[in-house]
Amino acid sequence: MRDLSEKLLRDQEGRILGEHLDRDQRAEALRALTGAIAHDFNNILTGILGNLQLAEMDLPAGHAAQYGVQASLQACRHAGILVARILAYSHAAPEEQPVGSADPVVQDRMGS
Repeated sequence: MRDLSEKLLRDQEGRILGEHLDRDQRAEALRALTGAIAHDFNNILTGILGNLQLAEMDLPAGHAAQYGVQASLQACRHAGILVARILAYSHAAPEEQPVGSADPVVQDRMGS
């Protein structure tokens, strides 16, 4: 007769390590997917924000649409903050700045 307790213990340790590895790989895949989605969403927000800022510049003072444009700008900025939080969760370093004001870029392009 042979004592199999050591073999059983090694097999159990191997199974536990395998389960931990699987869980870690799934978590890393989820973080990578989350980061990719956040980057894509940030790109969309940048376009929306830029167009809203151009619209805001084109509106005459006191125009009825100013409130809606300003509320939309605020919503885009808030969404940008959420994207930054998602990127922090995903451990992805942002390749570009979070959504913010494009005023300096727009004014430079407009020659102001």
